[in-house]
Amino acid sequence: MKAITTALHAALTTIAPQQTIYIAFSGGLDSSVLLHASHAIALRQQRRLQAIHVDHQMQAAATQMAQHCQHICDQLGVQLHTCQVNIAEYVQLGPEGAAREARYHAFSQYLQENDVLFTAHHADDQVETVLLRLLRGAGSRGLVGCLSERTLGVGQLRRPLLAIPRAQLEHYARVHKLSVYHDASNDALEFERNYLRHKVMPTIVARWPHVGTSIARSSQWQFETAHLLDRLAQQDLANCTDNPLAIEQLPEDQASLKNALRWWIQRQGLALPGARVLQEIVSQLLPAGDDAMACVRWQDNELRKYRAKVYALQRLTAHDASICLDWDLTHDLNLDALKMRLTRARLEQAGLQLTGIDRLQVRFRQGGESLRPRGRGCEKTLKTLFQEAGVPPWLRSRIPLLYHQQQLIYVFGYWIHEGY
Repeated sequence: MKAITTALHAALTTIAPQQTIYIAFSGGLDSSVLLHASHAIALRQQRRLQAIHVDHQMQAAATQMAQHCQHICDQLGVQLHTCQVNIAEYVQLGPEGAAREARYHAFSQYLQENDVLFTAHHADDQVETVLLRLLRGAGSRGLVGCLSERTLGVGQLRRPLLAIPRAQLEHYARVHKLSVYHDASNDALEFERNYLRHKVMPTIVARWPHVGTSIARSSQWQFETAHLLDRLAQQDLANCTDNPLAIEQLPEDQASLKNALRWWIQRQGLALPGARVLQEIVSQLLPAGDDAMACVRWQDNELRKYRAKVYALQRLTAHDASICLDWDLTHDLNLDALKMRLTRARLEQAGLQLTGIDRLQVRFRQGGESLRPRGRGCEKTLKTLFQEAGVPPWLRSRIPLLYHQQQLIYVFGYWIHEGY
């Protein structure tokens, strides 16, 4: 038990007292121990501690699990946030991957800047993660296993129990007589991790009792290898993290090229592509001409190419460019499909003169539009202006066009019509 409290104390020393700490709380044994031990320390140190429970809506007992979590938190006096997620959005990742992706997305929505989320991953989880990734053909980065800390949204994710064997968590739960909810889905052998845990690991541990220590050592070596690969990528790209990325900056040999792309993609905040997707980027996207409108997608991410540059972006949402909106400038206008909010203040900050104007129309490109950019003298079509400015084709129909009395007066983020 001392190892658990020592690990949590060590984690808390790096967190400022004013930062909020969230506990990822499923109600199971691991997270129950984490919540109980963290709460005891937080009370003594007068820290802000809250918990988050994610309902994946995957089983009939979900309501009972949420009620159990609420009951435990009420007993401790810990505020609990419960949220439901829809894993259908991530169905391409399989049931386990979809649940994980939806869960971490939900966590990220709660974290404000500098907030910290603790999860209850332990040493046994690390062994399972490394073995599963090895069976799936992971490279050095994947075989590092679970990281002890990383960014999550605008906050931070910490795994303070990562070096603690599950047996010690079980001992803690028995000593403190913790009420633990048993999730029956953890016994379902159709899930890869459960099969490995219940069918494979007992045999491995019986033959190699110190497998956890050995894998931890290998993971550290892989971490060092991945670090060196990142350093090499930075050198190959001259530390360039620009988005878009000029293709001419990429190294020529295949191994260095793929390594540089992985590093750059990760720096853009996108999920790392697998080997098949990475090969598609190298063999199809990079050599494609502009007229091909080349695009490679994986999960919620995509890479596109235009004018010898690679653009990394979140997958574009559906957008109806035929809509026409009447905008009362006394209110903000939300363009939900574009994840954009228009405000009068933003227009005025851009230099648009709105004296005497209280309403505008918002449209999107249909073709044939033109305006005379302020200070440029002559009128030009939007097509010409976009081409001259190098605006990628996939963005052109997603840029709001602001009209006043049927006159296009502002291409949002780009040009203001002469006289306005």
